[in-house]
Amino acid sequence: MSRNFTQKLIKAKKDLLTIGFSALFVVSGFAQSQRLVISEAFSNASCPPCAAQNPNYHTLLKNNATRIIGVKYQTNFPGFDPMNQQNPAEPEARRQYYGVTGVPQGYMDGQIVTGSNYEGALANFNATNINARYNTPANFDLEISHTLSENLDSAFVTVKLKNTLAATAPNNQMRLHLLLTEREITFPSAPGTNGERNFFNVVRKMIPNQNGTTIANTWAVGDSAEYTFRVEIPSYIYKATEIQFVALVQNNSSRAVFQAGVSTPVALQNYALVESASAGGGLTCATEVTNAKAEIVNLGTRNLTKATVHYQLNGDAPQSFELETDLEQGSKQSIDLPAISITQGGVQTLRVWLSNINESGNDNRIGETSTFFNIAGGVTASLEPETFEDETVPGNFIIDNRGSALGWFQSALAGGFGNSTKSMSVFFWNMPNGRTVDLFTPRYDLSASNANKLNFDVAYTFFTPSAPEPDELNVSYSLDCGVTWTQIYRKVGRDLQTAPPVSNPNANGFFKPTASQWRAESLDLTAIAGATEVIFRFQGVSGFGDNVYVDNIQLEAPNAVNETEFLGHFAISPNPASAQTNVHLAVENAANVSLSVVDLTGRVVYTRDYGVQSGTVSLPIYTDRFETGMYLIQATVGDKTSTRKLSIVK
Repeated sequence: MSRNFTQKLIKAKKDLLTIGFSALFVVSGFAQSQRLVISEAFSNASCPPCAAQNPNYHTLLKNNATRIIGVKYQTNFPGFDPMNQQNPAEPEARRQYYGVTGVPQGYMDGQIVTGSNYEGALANFNATNINARYNTPANFDLEISHTLSENLDSAFVTVKLKNTLAATAPNNQMRLHLLLTEREITFPSAPGTNGERNFFNVVRKMIPNQNGTTIANTWAVGDSAEYTFRVEIPSYIYKATEIQFVALVQNNSSRAVFQAGVSTPVALQNYALVESASAGGGLTCATEVTNAKAEIVNLGTRNLTKATVHYQLNGDAPQSFELETDLEQGSKQSIDLPAISITQGGVQTLRVWLSNINESGNDNRIGETSTFFNIAGGVTASLEPETFEDETVPGNFIIDNRGSALGWFQSALAGGFGNSTKSMSVFFWNMPNGRTVDLFTPRYDLSASNANKLNFDVAYTFFTPSAPEPDELNVSYSLDCGVTWTQIYRKVGRDLQTAPPVSNPNANGFFKPTASQWRAESLDLTAIAGATEVIFRFQGVSGFGDNVYVDNIQLEAPNAVNETEFLGHFAISPNPASAQTNVHLAVENAANVSLSVVDLTGRVVYTRDYGVQSGTVSLPIYTDRFETGMYLIQATVGDKTSTRKLSIVK
């Protein structure tokens, strides 16, 4: 495994749009049938070896299109794949059917392809083994055709079989598999981590499901049958003009494929879609969006003259307006959307789609496009630490993973100091090298809180001890709601490291920090003391290494008294501590001294009065009575109190 691993009645002929081209293999009499070979391949948008082997494989299939048809099952490993997430169960069942444990891997007519590469490698496919299989007589003539309903919500598929070479299979093991595929899917940017933007013949639905249709187990020469299907078109289809259907007859026991066929995409007169949308980016504090745009493309065979443009922000009621244009086939046009009011802060999702194209009455949402942008919430002066212990990420924090599922996420694998069990994390291993992802804090009013420090806990390691991956964690602040940023923290690779490297992720799993593998960070905010609106940005930059974790993000305010000199004479060692730590104080004028231990919930868990002290003193605190975590040590000398952090580990 690689690292980065239905029959609704046909209402009337006028409801049908057109008949698709059919792959028809008919030979007069009962002569043997010409085979159409089928390749079933397993891949993933975050699999580097897939990106390496796919180009030559796709070229080979294209150059031999009259001999072989390929289909692709997008798996759920080794990383993120949006096509798999839209329909995970059926590709997974097919993967288990063939016993696939790594990608890329391919099968020709149900049998694994061998060669000079590993068993099943797509690099093993060549013209020689395609021709050898193509020249093997098939058991059936197979004719497949399909039509689409006028509103594009259904397809009607017919598969005709005629046996020309007797075929048998074990009891109930002869299956007809029907696959809805998209011939080509193109993303504006790579959806996964391997750089691939173009995907071909992707299986989007298996009809009726991954088990196919059970057909007669014994076929004599001359036997024939016809099968019809009504297929509901999934809403996640990117382009209706790329819908095609592939059929194959298979011995479910031996996995041998007897014959295959394809019905290629049909031409659509009135069809256009929203190819992309935009509404700015990064972070703003606006109360409305005034710069939203959409790019539409005409994929129909007629000029696009009219359409209804729909747009929807989050779960608000959809809005629409009528577009009049004269857009030729294949052409694109950028349009402006009306101003959209913002009703809440956080991640905003803008959806845009078309309907009633050329007054066709079609209201289907195939071709809908989404874009994401961020609106900062209200201002707070809270000094409470954010421990990310809720079920979801706090609503006043914003994740910007650039529209991808990869990047910042709430992790239940580990928490920082204290009793925290969750944190925020970035899994750099599953991200493209150099990709940046952002975590924005709420807007803080420092003048109300008098805060002068930003504290947080961090844990990180890399994979390669000799050459640490250059993963980065940067912290910046903005005083103008994300227009400009000032960096106040940057650590990379070894400087960011808090634990030994995980040099063999396949054996040990990715980095999961223990209680002792965290480090407390404290950033000086003196330069922006008194600012009324400050946003902090925690930015991860992938070096293709391991996980970074961030927890217990908190503003800290100084004590009301001037304690600069006193702070210089207050130290704790050892820190972290296990059984005992010592508090070192320099008491210039004899004064009463007391120490308190406070957990992060504010509960005093220990206190002791040491009476009048003077000079340099070292006062023990036996920490074996406390649970592992982060605590505050409060030292009171006379009428002055100061605080230091103490980490307790077992």
